[in-house]
Amino acid sequence: MNFEGKFVNGFKAELQEANFKKVITIDLSAFKELYIESKIYDSNGKILEKVEPWTDPFSVLEPIDIDGDGVYELKGFQAISGAFHANRISDLISLWKYENGKWKIKEAKYSTTLDL
Repeated sequence: MNFEGKFVNGFKAELQEANFKKVITIDLSAFKELYIESKIYDSNGKILEKVEPWTDPFSVLEPIDIDGDGVYELKGFQAISGAFHANRISDLISLWKYENGKWKIKEAKYSTTLDL
């Protein structure tokens, strides 16, 4: 999967996957202090610098028979980075099935980081 997008006001990123029309919003408040220090946001959450997050390629791609039918699907793990590569803002897990000569996405889940 390949998400493109931008940081927006309120310590958030808006992302859209190239093959889907749905926009997802990721809460970046866990990185608030880092972004203020880096002059990406001001202390009120107003964006000061254009930042475009990016999606890494698969870090893991594993075969898994998700529905127990003897036919394996592929489960992929990717990271979405924010202001710089070490700034992981989301993890992405996708499930792919080979149908009619093509790999088709069947499910995708993303999660964000919490500052605990």
